[in-house]
Amino acid sequence: MGETAFRMDHNRRTVSLKGSAHIHVKQQASRGGFYGKATGRPKIHKEITRSATMGIKLYYTTVTASRDVKSQQAEMMRILESKSIEFELIDISVGLEVRNEMRNKAGDLTAVPPQLFNDDQYCGNYEMFSDSVEANAVEEFLKLV
Repeated sequence: MGETAFRMDHNRRTVSLKGSAHIHVKQQASRGGFYGKATGRPKIHKEITRSATMGIKLYYTTVTASRDVKSQQAEMMRILESKSIEFELIDISVGLEVRNEMRNKAGDLTAVPPQLFNDDQYCGNYEMFSDSVEANAVEEFLKLV
């Protein structure tokens, strides 16, 4: 498959894309802008290059009618970015195998996004993450220390 250029709106976190839906997005620390290219199968990855931490995965969905889920996902992303924690977004709406992978890793066959992992080690869901933010223990929650 060929490559397709895209543009990301920094404030709205939206992507304008033609063609393929496999996106690698990197935020440029010096200019705060986004750049990248799209290739391959439909899966969105977001890499923030300001941190040395790697392995945090946020399973989320782009297809939901729930305002709560959308709000929870946005809040988790905002907090991780504000703490300069590098993470990868994995969209479960691209296929049942990705959703099942998330559920198997979480050890809960009814788990719904958002869910956080450090590599394949389960960290928790939104409520657990929110509790760790209030306790000022996000790094411990994410198993980074």
